[in-house]
Amino acid sequence: MKMKPILLGLLAAGLVAGCGESAEEAATDTSMAAKTMSLDDFQLVERSTYFGNPERTQGRISPDGSMMSFMAPLDGVINVWVAPLGDFASAKPITDDKLRGIGSHSWATNGTHILYTRDTGGDEDFHIYSVNVETGESIDLTPFEKIRGIFVGSSKYPDEYLVGINNRNPAYQDVYRVNVVSGERDLILEHDRFAGFVADMELNIRLGLIPTPDGG
Repeated sequence: MKMKPILLGLLAAGLVAGCGESAEEAATDTSMAAKTMSLDDFQLVERSTYFGNPERTQGRISPDGSMMSFMAPLDGVINVWVAPLGDFASAKPITDDKLRGIGSHSWATNGTHILYTRDTGGDEDFHIYSVNVETGESIDLTPFEKIRGIFVGSSKYPDEYLVGINNRNPAYQDVYRVNVVSGERDLILEHDRFAGFVADMELNIRLGLIPTPDGG
């Protein structure tokens, strides 16, 4: 059983007092100590320390090493920023989410686009987006309602990825091959069986993961 720090402190105080006192005297001292303690005796940690926005997070380097990206607040909401490598003063936002903020981001292999995930107002229906670093033009790669998109695999083809989308069956993500520049997608695998996949660099699915009855 875990004890709260205050309780442990009172017990310790009681033990120390008890070294030269009777049990009754030690109990009285401990009771008095408890009565004199209040929240004013402790320094509260600001809520923003745990739940506030970070100054910057998720630093990333572009494939050619010339650019950097990170997530930081824009008008109080987490968005994606880019800049020449190491030049924070030149950083500019390339997304403009005004609700819950961007969940995560990474550079596309082509080096001209950034991929990021975002839901709408906290509905946890995470879509995968592609944004052009130069123009800021964003494309929803998973443009269906009430779905959750997942990354399945990248490849030697700079503009193409495999993503999973559960638009047909909410329990399973069918696999699509998508172009992060145009947004075009082709259905690769439709299934009602697998929990995940492993693909090779040619975007061929090589392994499928199936849960066991005991959750393994």
